[in-house]
Amino acid sequence: MKRIYLIAVISLIFSSLQISAQCKSARSEDVKVLKFREPRSWMPALGRRAMIDWSYQAFNVDAPGDADILGTTELSAFSLTLGQQVSRNWFFGLGFQAAKVKTQGAYGGQNWLSPVYLDARCDLDVNGVDLYGDLRGGYIFTGSEGMYFAPTIGWRCPMTRGIAFNIGLGMQMYAPYMEKFTTVGKGDNMVVNSEGWKHRAVWTRSFTIGLDF
Repeated sequence: MKRIYLIAVISLIFSSLQISAQCKSARSEDVKVLKFREPRSWMPALGRRAMIDWSYQAFNVDAPGDADILGTTELSAFSLTLGQQVSRNWFFGLGFQAAKVKTQGAYGGQNWLSPVYLDARCDLDVNGVDLYGDLRGGYIFTGSEGMYFAPTIGWRCPMTRGIAFNIGLGMQMYAPYMEKFTTVGKGDNMVVNSEGWKHRAVWTRSFTIGLDF
């Protein structure tokens, strides 16, 4: 009788240990699955996506053959881009920009450029750091008409799963319809002549901040 009790107790202990090991194994597998499914950074989700940003550029109009009296030109622009996140990395969209151009000097003044553009953007997770490259190309339909082109690279800082802050550096090219000048003489004897209106490409370095959601 004692042997039977002893065998029953040993069997119960062995069964309890086996069940405990199975539970630990299941919990470990669940944790592994959760860790695998949880991304290291909050990359953009598939579906509709929007971006708003502000950029600033400052440059001098001093190309050869032009009047050197226009001084510094400042360009401040707000952009809105709507589109589709087609994969974990790639976004394609359509956007609109309103850029205020302010030029100092004797022929200074204010003007507005409003390009409409196509946007292709790639978001990358590099060792847990979100980086992006953005390329925009379009046409300026209002104000001084001309081509528009803007490559940018930068850092994307997720604030929540659906909203991220962006900061970037890049170049922007505007080719508006501008009046071209030449000068003859110097000082008080300088004469400014107009060669008419022509498309002129102006490349500027830009600083950009914005949000995507």
